[in-house]
Amino acid sequence: MISRTTILLLSGFLIGVVVGEEVNSSLSPVVLLAGIAGVAAFVALDLVSYYQKRQFQAKEREQTENRLERHVHCNCSGTTDDTIPDLEGAREELLKELRQTAAI
Repeated sequence: MISRTTILLLSGFLIGVVVGEEVNSSLSPVVLLAGIAGVAAFVALDLVSYYQKRQFQAKEREQTENRLERHVHCNCSGTTDDTIPDLEGAREELLKELRQTAAI
């Protein structure tokens, strides 16, 4: 699988070969177009990657906020000490999940 960076490097090489006049004049337009197409592909793939990353981060943030809301808005009316949820344990668990999400 070819990475985006490889596409950019090869495209730059093709454009450089044309600018340096190392290619036969009859092939110059073809090589130049291939280089330009590579740069365009790099930009397109980079944009797609950027938007996918943003969507993933937004989804992760939304899931984390939903988890926090479930734990914070606990209905504890009419409960005794035996039925009150372990909020400290839940807090530690959420902090652990947030650290894991931030490490991604």
